[in-house]
Amino acid sequence: MDKQNETFEEQFQHNYDKYKNQKVGVMKLQDAFTDYFQCLIELPESRKVALESIVSSLEPQWKDFPELQDQSGKSVRNIEVFCNTLLNHLGNNAQESVSSCEEDIAEKESIFEQIAKIKWDIELANAGGDTNKERVETCKDQLAELENFSLERKRQLKKKLSRLYSQDKQTFRKSVQVWFAEEESFHQEDYEILSKIEKILDGLPKKEESTELFSYTE
Repeated sequence: MDKQNETFEEQFQHNYDKYKNQKVGVMKLQDAFTDYFQCLIELPESRKVALESIVSSLEPQWKDFPELQDQSGKSVRNIEVFCNTLLNHLGNNAQESVSSCEEDIAEKESIFEQIAKIKWDIELANAGGDTNKERVETCKDQLAELENFSLERKRQLKKKLSRLYSQDKQTFRKSVQVWFAEEESFHQEDYEILSKIEKILDGLPKKEESTELFSYTE
């Protein structure tokens, strides 16, 4: 299947099948996040807005974790520990940030509904003949404006995530090692984004691969 034509669910299943039977290594976590965020681009706009807030709240903290000894290269004993700790960390640090943009999220959430309605209006106007020509052009202008807005949100998120996960790979890996060492209790919230992290991190490729973050074509 052409990867660029895959739906989000198909991309997710592709990555999950690729990793599920393989051992997890600390030094390979970045590859899992790379694939996860490639899939994330296909999430609804509201999820992107919320995630952007989460990333913004976490960004200054990546370099605050101390270095752990004798962790590099070891297999992860319990992937659930990492997922729970990460989800807890995201929830605690991002709750205020996400709440503060609830109105913005609500506005963006309707963008695809607006696009669908305008496309339908265009079809109806075209069916009406020349008398509706002005309405057709108005709808097309509105449609272009909304689609461009959505595309810009994708670009902004892609740029932010790319910078976050590529600026300092070693620090990122040390942060991951710390998370694995923190056996904290966690009650999982019903967050679609975070549940997908848990599945993506179920396994990682053994072979070292060079994966370019967000290498797909828009």
